Amino acid sequence: MAFIRRLAAKIGLGERRKDGRFPARGLDVSYWTGLEQRRARIKDISPTGIYLLTQEHWLPGTSVQLSLQRKALLDHFSRPQVRLRARAIRQGNDGVGLTFLHEYIDDAAWVKLMGRATTLVAHRDAVHLFRFTKALAFLLRIAPAAENRILKLITEDLVHERAERAIEIVLKAEEMLASQGCAPRKNVSADLIARILEDGSKTRGGEMEQCWAGVLAASSQEGSGDEENIIYAELLSKLDVVHILILAVGSSRAMQMGWRPGYIFPRSLLCTADEIKKFTGKRDLTVIERNLHHLYEVGLLELTVKEVPFAQLEYANITPTTLGMCLYARCSGQIGVPEAAESDEVAMEIAS
Repeated sequence: MAFIRRLAAKIGLGERRKDGRFPARGLDVSYWTGLEQRRARIKDISPTGIYLLTQEHWLPGTSVQLSLQRKALLDHFSRPQVRLRARAIRQGNDGVGLTFLHEYIDDAAWVKLMGRATTLVAHRDAVHLFRFTKALAFLLRIAPAAENRILKLITEDLVHERAERAIEIVLKAEEMLASQGCAPRKNVSADLIARILEDGSKTRGGEMEQCWAGVLAASSQEGSGDEENIIYAELLSKLDVVHILILAVGSSRAMQMGWRPGYIFPRSLLCTADEIKKFTGKRDLTVIERNLHHLYEVGLLELTVKEVPFAQLEYANITPTTLGMCLYARCSGQIGVPEAAESDEVAMEIAS
């Protein structure tokens, strides 16, 4: 038992101290200078701020983007992280003190939420507590009347692994909105949020998490309707990462041709069998054909027709339907299809 306690302390699984601060041991922090990411050591951390041991001389009022992570026992282990905005408030001889900045919530409400998190989160290390509190603050902003249902879903209905994936989807959605400069609306349907988190947490891998985060971000924007977003969530639940890769490349090429609502393609968007093998990562053309046909059946892609029905696939028709284009936009966190044309590489980034 003594060994387990020492191990828990090493990786930061201890309780918060009575003064509200967290043990800095077991935590990694990095910050962005605008050009590169640098690491620093933590002298002290609490729910409201952090003191970094660093040679940086940030003037009071300087905004800093931080990333907080648990130290890994082994380098190849994936580690949960949380991004936090902070503002420098004082300089010391050995570093800088910063206060955390929060969207949509004041400091008193933040501290209260984090206090609740300590009773709800299985792992009470600083990273998990900050992740849970930040995600909950966003969800309560977009659906303030759904607090009990959201808490029950994340803390009771979902097993730990799925709950962590649901939290990651929420955090990514919030970042998407922030990057677009969009303020979230306050009346998103609890049913819609539950559908996104329940179905999104079933998926494994960053590509699908990103798409579910996109749907949540788009659903949280002003002018976005709950009923239509339920449809997009239902469509996304029928897809896997290969479907998303095909749809993303088809949609990006459609935009390059000048797609807009009502646009009629002068010709189908075709790609060779070698091309589709490359961007899907699949070598079996029979599997690729099944994926193409599934996208056609759910109404997202035009039908691929071969000149010789039972011959090997030579060209794939990746022309998206209007519904496909709209879903592509939702998966990238937008309620309308972007006007600017994108390359295949950018489309792949959206799906990754």
